[in-house]
Amino acid sequence: FEEQAAEVEQTVTLSPGLNWWSTNLNITLDQLKDAIATAVGSTGTATIKSHNGSISLTNGNWRPVNMPFDIREMYQIQVSTDCEITLTGVPVNPTNLVITIHFGANWIGFLPSESMSVNEAFSGLNPAVGDVVKSKEGSSSYNGTFWRGSVQTLEPGQGYIYQSKASDDKTFVFGINSNK
Repeated sequence: FEEQAAEVEQTVTLSPGLNWWSTNLNITLDQLKDAIATAVGSTGTATIKSHNGSISLTNGNWRPVNMPFDIREMYQIQVSTDCEITLTGVPVNPTNLVITIHFGANWIGFLPSESMSVNEAFSGLNPAVGDVVKSKEGSSSYNGTFWRGSVQTLEPGQGYIYQSKASDDKTFVFGINSNK
């Protein structure tokens, strides 16, 4: 008998303009679209943008209707008004979700349910010198020993851009040191 994890709520405040968002709940794109449509109301507008596409809400309709959705990614959500979105779902186990980092810009979601230092979060990645992690507010770069800059902690609900200098793809799991 395997115990089923309980559903929890995640509430995120969105401001007009771009919001860098991610979730640690096992949800669908339709759940996200419904939460945003409810939050902005019938006259509001919104856009959900991924690294690979976007959808927009106008007059209560999403166009196009679909796009790829992966909770391991970060999404930029643009809304016309201050609002809160509430999502309900089972929390993911971040140790079961492998993230692949390619050369260049990678839009990554932060999957753990607790804040984590940049050093701890990327301990299993073996970053290259000059790799950069960016939040909406700042960035930090890897100097070969540690991360230096304004981003020192990764937060649940936030999204990040990881700029990789490595020519080969790398994979990691948040907070799991691959060197153990």
